[in-house]
Amino acid sequence: MRNPVILDVNPDPDELEWEGDWLERQDVEVVTCRGPHALGPCPLLVGKPCGKIERADGVLFQLSLDRQDHREILETYTRTLDVPIRAVVSERDKVRYADLLAEVEVVVPPVGPASLDGFASEVESSL
Repeated sequence: MRNPVILDVNPDPDELEWEGDWLERQDVEVVTCRGPHALGPCPLLVGKPCGKIERADGVLFQLSLDRQDHREILETYTRTLDVPIRAVVSERDKVRYADLLAEVEVVVPPVGPASLDGFASEVESSL
């Protein structure tokens, strides 16, 4: 069996680094994305393919739902992907965006090792 691949979508480079290090120690390959504000618009939102998402067996989504483009990205993931998606959102956003979050697993920050381990196991079992 191959190692799972998780796409970690997070604008914080420090969090991306420690999460990636942790997951890779668990034999999970990590692909990172800092979101559309880092390199321009998300290719998915302009009708282009995304090589990162095409490789992903699971998505750890940590963008701000206060931004319309971030909500559109999550909506695109839920509509087009058949992989586990975990959204890390505030308690306020759990309520405010309940309809958008209905199709994903929701976790309130902070994301810790136990949460990452649990998600990695879920993604691995979905392969």
